Amino acid sequence: MAAENSFVEQEHKSEGLLPTYTDLDNPDFGRVARAMSLWGRTVTDRAELETAGDEWLAEARRRRDPILVNGSPQAAKALV
Repeated sequence: MAAENSFVEQEHKSEGLLPTYTDLDNPDFGRVARAMSLWGRTVTDRAELETAGDEWLAEARRRRDPILVNGSPQAAKALV
């Protein structure tokens, strides 16, 4: 789901540019990481944050390749 008044759209408006291609949706980066044989997890709500953080730390200690926790806009709002 594209965020209304996304960062790119706001940046375009502040520079007086037309909001061209600002309605693009971001992929689920957790799934993208897993498709690349990396560890990835997407957090979609506040209840998942602590578990995802614990999993992330455990994986960071165990692996040498990149790992990723992707936060949805809903989860990010829970942090504010």
